[in-house]
Amino acid sequence: MATSFFTELKRRNVFKVGGAYLVLAWFLIQVTVAAVPAFGMPEWVDTVVFFFCILGFPFALFFAWAFEVTPESIKKETDISSDESIAVHTGRKFNFVIIGLLVLIVGYFVYESRFASEDEQNLVVESPSTEIDSVKEIATEPEGSSIAVLPFVNMSSDKEQEYFSDGITEEILNVLAKLPKLHVTSRSSSFFYKGKDIKISQVAEELGVNNILEGSVRRSGNKIRITAQLIEAKTDKHLWSQTYDREIKDIFAVQDEIAQAIVVVLKDILQIDTLINTTLTSTTLTANLEAYDLFLKGRHAFYQREGYLDSAIELLQQAVELDPQFSEAWAFLAASASIALIYTTDISDEDANALANEAVAIALELKPDSSLVNTVLGRQSALKYQWQQSINYLTKAIELDTTNSTAHNWLGGQYLQLGYIQRATEHYEKAVLLEPQVGVNQNNLSRTYIADGKYQAGYKHAINALELDFDRALFALLPVIIQGHLAKDMYQLNDKYMPQNEASLLFLKLFKTLKPGQENSALLTSYAQQYPGLFPIHIYLWFGYVHEYFELIDIELGQQNIDVTLLDVMRDNLWLPQHKIILEDPRTIKLFEQAGIVDYWKAAGFPDGCRYIELENPHLECH
Repeated sequence: MATSFFTELKRRNVFKVGGAYLVLAWFLIQVTVAAVPAFGMPEWVDTVVFFFCILGFPFALFFAWAFEVTPESIKKETDISSDESIAVHTGRKFNFVIIGLLVLIVGYFVYESRFASEDEQNLVVESPSTEIDSVKEIATEPEGSSIAVLPFVNMSSDKEQEYFSDGITEEILNVLAKLPKLHVTSRSSSFFYKGKDIKISQVAEELGVNNILEGSVRRSGNKIRITAQLIEAKTDKHLWSQTYDREIKDIFAVQDEIAQAIVVVLKDILQIDTLINTTLTSTTLTANLEAYDLFLKGRHAFYQREGYLDSAIELLQQAVELDPQFSEAWAFLAASASIALIYTTDISDEDANALANEAVAIALELKPDSSLVNTVLGRQSALKYQWQQSINYLTKAIELDTTNSTAHNWLGGQYLQLGYIQRATEHYEKAVLLEPQVGVNQNNLSRTYIADGKYQAGYKHAINALELDFDRALFALLPVIIQGHLAKDMYQLNDKYMPQNEASLLFLKLFKTLKPGQENSALLTSYAQQYPGLFPIHIYLWFGYVHEYFELIDIELGQQNIDVTLLDVMRDNLWLPQHKIILEDPRTIKLFEQAGIVDYWKAAGFPDGCRYIELENPHLECH
């Protein structure tokens, strides 16, 4: 009986109809998943299509059993004699239908694994100009076990989800960076290529890696699709690719799953001699999805800097309110508040400093081994003139994460503040080596080269910074151009690299108006009255107005706390060779004493080429 029933099912093509239906339904569901976010359709369309596909399956089987398609019409099986039945002929047709559908599925898989991301992503940059060639020169040679994680493309219908795709990219990058024998490029270097269009091989050459990970993120309501692929740069060969369809609640698991898969591929193909660490997981520790979403938005705003820091602080505060144990959110809140002191924000300096101190203390308690936390502690210590403690924190931050270019950058700044030009140069060079595509790194290296009398090298890195849209690099060049050390046309530079912020525009206005060797004191006074909050003390130094400069210094000496901005001015200008007379003035040493710098020198040693003359009017003597 069972055999007879099975034979009858086969004769009536029930199995073939069922197989064809399942293949067609699967293909329809895949098309719907792709089409819904692309056309901005509501999320429930996916559910409806899936429901009807499942609902239709038993009806298809029933139709195949009860009816037969004949040349004349559709007839009941019971109305057709065995001699009239063409079920065998129909079965052959179903064979061709099934084969055709399978070919479509194979084609779909080939497209997903090989070509989908090429159509979805335009990831990398135009060929840099010849003026920025040193960025390439400073990059290391590609290493065998090296990788750059390029920003995953946001394929969601809502472009506001950009922060989410960036967050996924960064979390995967952070997980991979834990591998001790894998060279992973920094976040800033990888994100330099975001939304730009160049070849994978060019990116790999500029970043000094042999392999590239790229992908895309599509989010629709509570569902996400993440596509990732690993490419060998020299051959453009796809070493691995995978598509993950998950719910948003599984986001942490999916990030770890991608990272683990890549580790396996790298271990087998790139010959990484290391065991796969089962604890290799996402660094963002929170179980609260709403807090995590706010964190991603806040971190995204933090990286935008000017004009976005107020938003970053607000979003990160909301994240830690939802999850007070969220260490990474506290760390980025501390970093946002700390650098708010040097950007235009709505938060006052006092409130920003207090918030930074509070947030970094909590972050340190939650995660004492965080490189970012120690980096912020280093900056906050410097604001309190605790120079040795600042250096200790920044040094520890580098030990915890050797790829932390910000820690190298800030440590270089501390050493330059203290007059140790060679040490500053070493750390600024390391910052540029780690992240050559970051304008502030190029700018700071330019300043320390100029302070060391290496004017041409300083000019070269200042131009690199300007090419990377860091317009403040113009002011690394102004003092040496004014003094005649560089035969460059400042007006030509100004036309090519027009700054955008108000303070920078004022600098250039002053430069065009004032002339070396002429009497400009009345004009300077009028500018100082017109722009009290922006007027740069640098101008007095650059044009040799020593008396006017020290009038402002005398005001600071009467204050209980030295203005941090003034210390930054001193860092960037006092160690220039042409300012030796100002550096050696007794009033300068008083300022250093009030900021605790002289006490640090007495404990750690005075800057190279300088000695402390402790007479009735103590001062430095440098050569």
